[in-house]
Amino acid sequence: MKHSFFLSASAGIYAGISREWLLTNARGDYASGTVRGCATRRYHGLLCAQTASGKRMLLSSIEDCVRIQGREYPLSCRLHPGIAWPEGWKLESSVEYNGKEIARVFKLPLENGGCVLLRRTAQLCAQECRLLIRYQLLSAPQSEQNKGIELFARPLVSCRPADYLCHADPAFASDLHPTDTTPTNAGFFLQPNSGPPPLIMNICAAAQNR
Repeated sequence: MKHSFFLSASAGIYAGISREWLLTNARGDYASGTVRGCATRRYHGLLCAQTASGKRMLLSSIEDCVRIQGREYPLSCRLHPGIAWPEGWKLESSVEYNGKEIARVFKLPLENGGCVLLRRTAQLCAQECRLLIRYQLLSAPQSEQNKGIELFARPLVSCRPADYLCHADPAFASDLHPTDTTPTNAGFFLQPNSGPPPLIMNICAAAQNR
C-alpha cells in the first residue's frame, strides 16, 4: 500500500509529525521515524539491528545537506527543546511510503528564482542488515549542474540498546576506521568495544539522475 503526503512549511513542523513509518526485514532489523523526518520516540532510527543480546540502534540519523554556490540547504531535522534544527522540514515538498521504502522530495529554492528538486530514498534490504540511502537529482537548471551541486552527510551513530537513550560519546571517534577507498567508493566502519556488531558505511558515486 502506497501512502503519499504533501507537506508545506506554512503548516509548521508538527504537521505530519504524528504519522510514522516503519521498514522491516526478515532478520528482525528495522528503520523507523516520522513523516516530518525527525525522531520523536527512542526507538526511532535509520538502522536498528537484531542481535543475540537484543535490538541495537546502530545508526540514529544522518545530518545531510546540499551546497549550491556556497549556500547550504539542510535535508535533515531533529527536535530539541523549543526548536527543530536543522530545518530540513521546511524544504520538504512530499513524502511517499509504500512499506518497502520511504522517499522524500526536497524543493531547494535558488536566488535566481529557479529551484532544484532532490529525491532521497531509504530502503532496508530484505535478507540482511543493510540500509540503502539514495540521493537522486530530479531537476536543476543547467547552469547549476555545470557549477556543481555538493552533498554532505554526517552520520549520527549510537550503537545503543533500542530501548535506551544515551549521551554523545567522544570516545567513539577512536573506534572509526576507514575502509578501502577508490575515487568512486569510500567509507568507514565503526567497531565499539561494548559488543554490538560493527557498523559499516560505504559511499558510492553513481551517474547523475540514476
